Amino acid sequence: MSTQNTEAINALKGMFPSVDPEVCEAVFEANQANLEQSINALLSMSDPNYKSEENIPAQTESGPNTSEQIKRDEELARSLAAEADSKFLFL
Repeated sequence: MSTQNTEAINALKGMFPSVDPEVCEAVFEANQANLEQSINALLSMSDPNYKSEENIPAQTESGPNTSEQIKRDEELARSLAAEADSKFLFL
Protein backbone atom coordinates (compact mmCIF):
# COMPACT_ATOMS: atom_id res chain seq x y z
CA MET A 1 0.00 0.00 0.00
CA SER A 2 1.38 3.39 -0.91
CA THR A 3 2.20 6.04 1.66
CA GLN A 4 -0.49 8.27 0.17
CA ASN A 5 -3.13 5.55 0.61
CA THR A 6 -1.96 4.88 4.17
CA GLU A 7 -2.27 8.59 4.97
CA ALA A 8 -5.75 8.72 3.42
CA ILE A 9 -6.89 5.69 5.42
CA ASN A 10 -5.48 7.21 8.61
CA ALA A 11 -7.35 10.42 7.81
CA LEU A 12 -10.59 8.44 7.40
CA LYS A 13 -10.00 6.69 10.72
CA GLY A 14 -9.46 10.09 12.35
CA MET A 15 -12.60 11.58 10.79
CA PHE A 16 -14.73 8.59 11.75
CA PRO A 17 -13.45 7.37 15.13
CA SER A 18 -16.70 5.53 15.86
CA VAL A 19 -16.37 3.44 12.68
CA ASP A 20 -14.33 0.26 12.88
CA PRO A 21 -10.89 0.89 11.27
CA GLU A 22 -11.34 -2.18 9.07
CA VAL A 23 -14.59 -0.70 7.74
CA CYS A 24 -12.74 2.52 6.86
CA GLU A 25 -10.15 0.50 4.97
CA ALA A 26 -12.80 -1.59 3.19
CA VAL A 27 -14.76 1.50 2.14
CA PHE A 28 -11.57 3.17 0.85
CA GLU A 29 -10.70 0.06 -1.14
CA ALA A 30 -14.26 -0.30 -2.46
CA ASN A 31 -14.10 3.31 -3.66
CA GLN A 32 -10.87 2.57 -5.54
CA ALA A 33 -8.75 4.76 -3.22
CA ASN A 34 -10.89 7.84 -3.85
CA LEU A 35 -10.83 9.77 -0.57
CA GLU A 36 -13.77 12.06 -1.35
CA GLN A 37 -16.05 9.19 -2.35
CA SER A 38 -14.93 7.25 0.73
CA ILE A 39 -15.80 10.20 2.98
CA ASN A 40 -19.23 10.47 1.37
CA ALA A 41 -19.80 6.73 1.79
CA LEU A 42 -18.78 6.77 5.46
CA LEU A 43 -20.91 9.85 6.11
CA SER A 44 -23.92 8.17 4.55
CA MET A 45 -23.27 5.05 6.65
CA SER A 46 -22.85 6.93 9.93
CA ASP A 47 -25.38 9.76 9.51
CA PRO A 48 -28.86 8.78 8.29
CA ASN A 49 -29.65 12.43 7.49
CA TYR A 50 -26.58 12.94 5.29
CA LYS A 51 -27.20 13.71 1.64
CA SER A 52 -24.25 13.99 -0.72
CA GLU A 53 -24.01 17.31 -2.54
CA GLU A 54 -22.67 15.71 -5.68
CA ASN A 55 -24.69 13.63 -8.05
CA ILE A 56 -22.87 10.43 -8.78
CA PRO A 57 -23.91 9.04 -12.15
CA ALA A 58 -25.12 5.47 -12.19
CA GLN A 59 -22.90 2.97 -13.91
CA THR A 60 -24.31 1.93 -17.24
CA GLU A 61 -21.81 -0.82 -17.95
CA SER A 62 -23.01 -4.36 -18.09
CA GLY A 63 -21.30 -7.64 -18.47
CA PRO A 64 -19.46 -10.22 -16.42
CA ASN A 65 -17.26 -7.71 -14.57
CA THR A 66 -20.27 -5.73 -13.41
CA SER A 67 -22.18 -8.76 -12.12
CA GLU A 68 -19.05 -10.01 -10.34
CA GLN A 69 -18.59 -6.59 -8.72
CA ILE A 70 -22.22 -6.56 -7.61
CA LYS A 71 -21.74 -9.97 -5.97
CA ARG A 72 -18.60 -8.75 -4.18
CA ASP A 73 -20.40 -5.58 -3.09
CA GLU A 74 -23.32 -7.61 -1.74
CA GLU A 75 -20.95 -9.87 0.20
CA LEU A 76 -19.18 -6.84 1.67
CA ALA A 77 -22.47 -5.21 2.62
CA ARG A 78 -23.66 -8.39 4.34
CA SER A 79 -20.37 -8.69 6.20
CA LEU A 80 -20.45 -5.07 7.34
CA ALA A 81 -24.09 -5.35 8.42
CA ALA A 82 -23.37 -8.52 10.41
CA GLU A 83 -20.40 -6.84 12.07
CA ALA A 84 -22.47 -3.77 12.94
CA ASP A 85 -25.28 -5.95 14.31
CA SER A 86 -22.89 -7.92 16.51
CA LYS A 87 -21.45 -4.70 17.96
CA PHE A 88 -24.88 -3.36 18.86
CA LEU A 89 -25.80 -6.62 20.58
CA PHE A 90 -22.92 -6.20 23.03
CA LEU A 91 -23.50 -2.51 23.87
